[in-house]
This record gives sequence, structure tokens and C-alpha cells, in this order.
Amino acid sequence: MIDLKYIVAGTGRCGTLFMANLLTSMGFPCTHEAIFTPEGLERAKRVIGQAEPAVSSRISRGENLSDYELDIVAESSYMSAPFLKKFDAKVIHVVRNPSGVVASMIGDSFKNFTNPHPTHIEDFPDHLAHEEFMYEHVDELRQEMSQIDRCCLFYIRWNEMIEKSGRVAIRHRIEDGTDELKELFGFKGKCYDNTKCNSLPSSTWSFSDIQSKSIKNDLFDMMSRYGYKNHKIH
Repeated sequence: MIDLKYIVAGTGRCGTLFMANLLTSMGFPCTHEAIFTPEGLERAKRVIGQAEPAVSSRISRGENLSDYELDIVAESSYMSAPFLKKFDAKVIHVVRNPSGVVASMIGDSFKNFTNPHPTHIEDFPDHLAHEEFMYEHVDELRQEMSQIDRCCLFYIRWNEMIEKSGRVAIRHRIEDGTDELKELFGFKGKCYDNTKCNSLPSSTWSFSDIQSKSIKNDLFDMMSRYGYKNHKIH
């Protein structure tokens, strides 16, 4: 059975792959979307119970590491958020300025939240499964609104879900680098620091594009709490 000590949770497009590589490099083998997947809680339990293998890409575990060399102690996945209360693992809540999260989600690499229902996109075979998972756990996404409003609403509700789990040990802004986490884990050596490991083309947008006043207010409140006081696109 996998002794899961840490779960990294965020919105997606916020640095979960970087965090998997970082934790692995510090001696805490961490998979990426290998336990928590669109298949939900029951599959996660099967993987933790080792009834199914934890399969993630080589880069998800760190450079030059295979899934068979190390005992997994952590998982980094945005899809862990709805299930955090079910596990005793400490949660690292990773956040990124929503300007970057939304820009990535609406870009051609993901095309998230274009409709009030999960959407199949021919060029992205996993797109529908991921959107079905997100819409299942945030039903408000099914309401009529713009793509940008829907992305911002997802950012708010997903982070709130993580906060309300009662399992968060630390909230880490991905923009703050590695020092805070090295201190948390008592790590003094050189660790993984390629924050661009999963960078993909994104789109440009503005906070003035948000149509819903309540979504904009809630987003700005959350940004202020997270220390993002500069409403700039980056």
C-alpha cells in the first residue's frame, strides 16, 4: 500500500508538474496525476492500495527516475481537490496568479470552459474527461457565461474547495520559488528549479474582460488573500 504523506493540490496550470519534480528532487518521490485522475476517487483508492499501478510520465517523477525505483510518498494533481478530506496526507496548496492560469486555460493548448457543458475537442483526446471531472465538482460551470468568467469561477471554487478541506499544511505561491518549500522539508541541497517545465502557449486577456461583477469581486478578494495585489497579466 502506498503511504501517501503529501498531496499537492491546485487548480491545474498552476505548477503541479513542477511541484512533483521538486518534491522528488528533495527526496520525496512524487507522482503527477497518477493517483488522482479523471476516473475519480475509487481509482485513486485502487492505486493507493496497489491494486492498480501508479503510472505517470518520467518527467512527472523527476529527471532520470522511473516509477519502479522509489517508494511513492506524494502525489501532485489538481484532481485531488474534491477528495482531500478522505486522506490523512498533508496538503500543499499551490497557487498561481489567476492571470496566468486563465491565460493558459483559454489558450489553444487547452481551450477549457468554452461551453456550459463539457466539450469534446478532436485534437485533444483527454479534454472531455478532464472537463467532465471539473464540471461534475463545480456545477455552477454549467450556467451561461463567458469563457473567461467560467475560467475565473473555476479558479475561485477549486481553490475554495482546497481551503475548506481542513488538510492544508501550507499554501505556496508558485511565483515565490523554492526556498519556502526547502525550509519546510529541511532540504539544503540543490533541488529541481525548472519552473518552465510544462509551459505551453497561452492567450492574452484582461481582468476588464470579466463580465460578472460578483465573479470579479470574489476573484479580487481571493487574489488579495493570496498576495496578488497587482492586477496585471503575466
